[in-house]
Amino acid sequence: MNEKARKQPDPTFYSSSPMYHANKDLWEKTLYSKLREIYSSKNLNSGKTLVIGASYGREVPEDFAGTLLDPDSAACASASQSRKNANVICADGKSLPFGDKEFDSVVISLVLSQLVTMGKKEDAIKVFNEALRTSSERVIIIDTTESTKKSLSMVFVEQGQPWRYEKDTIRSAIFSLELLNIREATRIAEPFEWVRNHPIIETPAYIPRTDPIGVSYKVEIFEIIRR
Repeated sequence: MNEKARKQPDPTFYSSSPMYHANKDLWEKTLYSKLREIYSSKNLNSGKTLVIGASYGREVPEDFAGTLLDPDSAACASASQSRKNANVICADGKSLPFGDKEFDSVVISLVLSQLVTMGKKEDAIKVFNEALRTSSERVIIIDTTESTKKSLSMVFVEQGQPWRYEKDTIRSAIFSLELLNIREATRIAEPFEWVRNHPIIETPAYIPRTDPIGVSYKVEIFEIIRR
């Protein structure tokens, strides 16, 4: 196989816009509706809440009046349309454009597991430290802690060359408090199951040749109180 055929897809491809649009109805039922209930019950709808990981605005209630932040421009544009009361900012969670203790609560939503799984533990630590810096009362982590599959095998076929393929194995995105040396955290809601598909999305260099891969994650919500 030549070097061009060996080229690996961009790892950010797995969590970008095509993945969301392929799964949004399933995720609404098994993830977003449950998160909206948690935001309401834990008093996270105010203007003093920052959410790192905008999730296209769907994880927060429609009357959410806080700040949604995401590096994905498509996610930010969608959040701006669907959550009219929110302040939506397209920026990197590793360097938040806010002052110290500017928010009462900072939520990190389904971000840390993605960074750790992609081998970016240092980036995950930076995001968490920025959440600590900008919060005055608490940091809340929403993330996946268990998976029905430890890894996912995906097949990509180079366009125009159906006999050439790459099999790419990615680890399921799993987070643990120990990875970031977080010692004092409290679970503030019952864990729930998020049913998620990993479809193979067509990219400029590759065409999908496999069916969607079903996997379920355990979602947990942790609270770290600021001292």
